Amino acid sequence: MMGETNKILKKLVCAGIVTLALASCAEQARAEPVFENIPVIVAPGDQREPAIWGNYIVWEGAVNQAYDIGQRRIVDMPGLNINGDPAVWNNKVVWEGGNGYYDLDLKQMVYPAGLSVGKGPAMHNNKIVWGYSTGYYDLSLQQMINPPGLSISYGPDIFQDKIVWSNLDGYFDIGLQQIVSPADLHIGSGPAIYDNKVVWYYLMGSYYDIDLQQYVSLEGALGAFSAPDIFEDTVVWNNYDAVPPISRNVKMWDPVYQQIQITESGTTGQPQIYNDIVVWMDSRNGNWDIYMAEVPEPTTISLLAMGLICLLAHRNRRVDYH
Repeated sequence: MMGETNKILKKLVCAGIVTLALASCAEQARAEPVFENIPVIVAPGDQREPAIWGNYIVWEGAVNQAYDIGQRRIVDMPGLNINGDPAVWNNKVVWEGGNGYYDLDLKQMVYPAGLSVGKGPAMHNNKIVWGYSTGYYDLSLQQMINPPGLSISYGPDIFQDKIVWSNLDGYFDIGLQQIVSPADLHIGSGPAIYDNKVVWYYLMGSYYDIDLQQYVSLEGALGAFSAPDIFEDTVVWNNYDAVPPISRNVKMWDPVYQQIQITESGTTGQPQIYNDIVVWMDSRNGNWDIYMAEVPEPTTISLLAMGLICLLAHRNRRVDYH
């Protein structure tokens, strides 16, 4: 009986050592993830203002093409000609100056009645907003909606039924058809919204939570955000280093990794995020191209660490407890 107890104790001790080693390796892996900078489109001329949603990346300057994330390649999109700042949601693409949207699944233009997209559009839930407008376009209804008193400034964004824009003390609620002003919400330039979270230019290492009606500090996030975007709990932005020559890199914060740097080129702009894909414009080649990076999954990292530890434990085992 005592021998059996000793076997169990030894196994528990071994398991404990492996667990501690696993935790240590996983922590190191989380602290230093590798972000491969993957070219989306590298070509003469300028490819600017990337937008991402679902399975697609689009950009200003795209002609007859978009990037399919699942296939990891550019795919043909006959008739697509994005000559202004684009926005994409699900399978629909709109851009500044357009009078319709491009359906990425049907691979054709669609022209809803009365749609004329203005400056810096954003789109979600079949609704399109743009700067310096007094309303929004509802694709489901195929008409402009102009609620009384709505006056959108520059740089709007939309998520579900919430619209935000630059220099607004609150957000516009489409369901209520009015501006709602939570405590202490004072939006600066170029806001981005996801669910109940809002970020904007020069916000210092935090986001505003509409439900909590307070700022939430992001542990380990340093400096001010430039051109930020947000998806779920992850924020991406351009970091400006005030050292000649000025270096602009893409940085990211999420609850697992905290703050990490995605690029080293120092020549980036306009980062966007959807799920685990970060996309940005990059002038490392002398003109603006589009690059992306995939955020490593913590579970994948942990499994790799576990496999390595188990392999090492097996190879170094010298005692037979049986």
